[in-house]
Parts: sequence; structure tokens; C-alpha cells
Amino acid sequence: MEVNQALTLGFACFTETAMLHHVFTTFLERNDVKAKYYWLALLLYAFCVLFTAGNSFSIYFVSLFCYSLIVLFSLIFFRNQMEVKLIVSFMFVALNYAFTVLAATFLWQMRGNPISEYPLNLEPAFWSQAILYLLFTVSVFVIDKLRNYEKDKNLLFDGIYVFCVPLFMLLIILKLFYVAMQVQSREYMLENFLIISGLLLLLGLSLYFLADRTRSISETMEQKQTIEQLLSMQDVYYKELESQQKEIRSISHDMKSHLRYLNTILAQGQTERAQEYVKTIYQDVESAHSVVHCGNSVIDAILSNKLQGAEDFGIRLEFDLIIPPQLSVRDIDILILLGNLLDNAMEACKRLEIEDGEKFIYVNARVQKGFLCIQVNNSYNGLLNLVENSYATVKTEKHFCGIGLSNIKRIVNKYHGKLNITHTETVFSVLALLALDE
Repeated sequence: MEVNQALTLGFACFTETAMLHHVFTTFLERNDVKAKYYWLALLLYAFCVLFTAGNSFSIYFVSLFCYSLIVLFSLIFFRNQMEVKLIVSFMFVALNYAFTVLAATFLWQMRGNPISEYPLNLEPAFWSQAILYLLFTVSVFVIDKLRNYEKDKNLLFDGIYVFCVPLFMLLIILKLFYVAMQVQSREYMLENFLIISGLLLLLGLSLYFLADRTRSISETMEQKQTIEQLLSMQDVYYKELESQQKEIRSISHDMKSHLRYLNTILAQGQTERAQEYVKTIYQDVESAHSVVHCGNSVIDAILSNKLQGAEDFGIRLEFDLIIPPQLSVRDIDILILLGNLLDNAMEACKRLEIEDGEKFIYVNARVQKGFLCIQVNNSYNGLLNLVENSYATVKTEKHFCGIGLSNIKRIVNKYHGKLNITHTETVFSVLALLALDE
């Protein structure tokens, strides 16, 4: 073996191994396997690169062999989900071959070599390997930066990616179609047209699974945010309940002193002074924190949270609740249903002007004949937006907080229930029925 060839193979082993280490440590998380075994595995990979580069194997064998080895490497030494490890492994192979072809083609064009001297098996050369390593390192850096950017601009990034990447892939595949037509060879055209059809099919399937996974992730994030909202409500509820109990204990402790003082001033005939003192005590009792007690902690937390918000806007919020402590309906679904019914009711009350009448919300909830029945009546200004016999928002801010009527319907359908919406000129009423497990 010539010295130059040995140096080229050594350089190829080093750069390929360095690239593998770089991409895996950037996008994957190491598990608890000892570091010495990790470095031994990298050394083994370097020898495998040396073995494949030093022999004239076909590109199909090399790609399959390297991909299998890289997948095994990711499975042993990293803790991420299986699909993440497989995707990162394929990303390494794809980027590697993309820049290998680009570097080889660039040098072949720059040197003006004939077609017969193009490295069909992509045998490593020093300068092509150096260009490959540079381009690969830069691309990993850019992808990592885009990943961080995506966290802040998720919708924008996803929109650009989902539109542009499939479009460019489609244009490239169609270009291959026209190239294949230029070659007057029946066998060549048949082979390439079948490959193009397969690529388009795989592109369509990949986009479908990408869209399906995006939907699943979106639903999971929505559920996570809803659970966090419920936990926050329950935390506030228990703190308010504890505060109320402390205030009640304080009032009870002071009641003897109040009664003794009242008895004294009444004995002295100071009736007016006694009345004023009673008013003061009554105001202290009324100022105690208001929390709802129906026996179900989730509904108590939701209603107590909404009660405080209603008081801030002068909305009278009343309840008629007969609910058992445990329900077969999931807590998160109760939050989505009841929380958004109350959000919509409060939004309608906020739009009321003084001359429109009193702002009120009445909540009736009970278990009856195997159903959880939740009815919310609220005052409103009589303005409705009916689109094809469906109620659309009349909110000035379309993205008002809350999941909305569509998800309320989804929860009702999930529990094989019924949603009934009625209204008069001044009162809007929503009745939701959810079937309970017997």
C-alpha cells in the first residue's frame, strides 16, 4: 500500500469516526454504559471504515453495512426513544453520502476529469474527505441551531419545513424523471421510472406519518397544558380552603369576646352601638375567602377558581351541585368541559352593558340516571353568530383562552353524551350530558 493511500485511509477513518461521535453526542443522550466501552465501539467503527474503504465493495453493501453498524451503536450507548435513535442514525448516513457525493463531484468537475474517472463507488480521497468533513460539521451545527430556533418559533418553522422540504424533494424526483427520459434505453428507463414511483410513494407515506405524529404531539402538549392548569387550580383551591379555615377558626376564637362585648353594651342600653358592631362582625365574615364545596375536588377547584374571576368583573356566580367524590369521567375532561363552558359564559357576561341587566352565571351539576349532567345558564346581550345552524364565536379576540366549543363537543361525544344549546333574548343555556360507567 502506498504511503499516500495509507494516509488517505487513516484520515478517512478519523473523520468518519469524528463525524459519528459529533452527530450522536449532539442529538442523542448517552446512557449509563461505561465510557470505555463507548470509546472501544468508536475504535471498532474506525476499523470497519478502514475495512470498507480499503476494499472495492459496492456502494450498496457499504451503505447497508455502515447503517446497520450505526443503528446498533445508537441502540447500545444512548437512552433516547427507539425512533429517535433510528432517525439520527439515518440522518448521519444521509448527510454523509450527500456531502460525499457533493465533494467527489465538485473535485471531479474542478479537475476536468473524464466521466470514466468519476469515483462510482465513492472511494475516499484526501481532499474530498476534507470537504466532506467540513460540510458535515457545518450542517450539524446549522441543524442544531435550527432545532433551538424551532422551540421559540415552532409554528413558523414547521410551516416552512412541511411546505418547502416536500416541494423541493418533489422537484428533484421530477428532475430524475426527465433525465431518465433522455436516455434511450428501455431497461434504464424501466428501472428509473420504478425507482421514481417508489420515491414518490415513500415521500407520501413519510408525510402522512409526519402529519399524524405532529397531531399526536400537539394533542399530548394540549393535554399536558390542561393537566398543568388543573393542578394549578387545585393548588390554589387548597390554599384558599386552608386560608378560609384559618379565618373561620380565628372568627370562632374571637366570637366569645364579641358576644361578651355585645352583652355589655346592650346591658348599658347602647343599641345603636351594638348594631354597628354587629355590622362590623358581619363584614369580617363576608370578607372570608369564598371556596366551593360539593365533595368532588376537581369540580370544587374549577368553580372556586372561576368564582374569584367572576367576582372581579361583578358577575354573580351561583351553584346547585350534587356530585359524588369520584366520577368515571377523567379529571382532564371535566376541566375541558366545565372550564370552557364557564369561560364562554364569563366572556358573554363581560360584554354586557349596564343597561342590559344583571351579569349572572348559574351552574347546575348532578348525577342522574347514569349521566353526569352539567348545565350552565348565563346572561348575555342577545347577540348570536349562527353559521349553518352552528354557534360561532362573537368574541372580538378569536384566540380567546379556552379550548372552545368544538372540544366541548369532542368531550361530550367521547362519553357518548349529548349537548343541548338553547337561548332566549337574555339567557344563554348549555346542557351537557356525559354517560357514566356503571
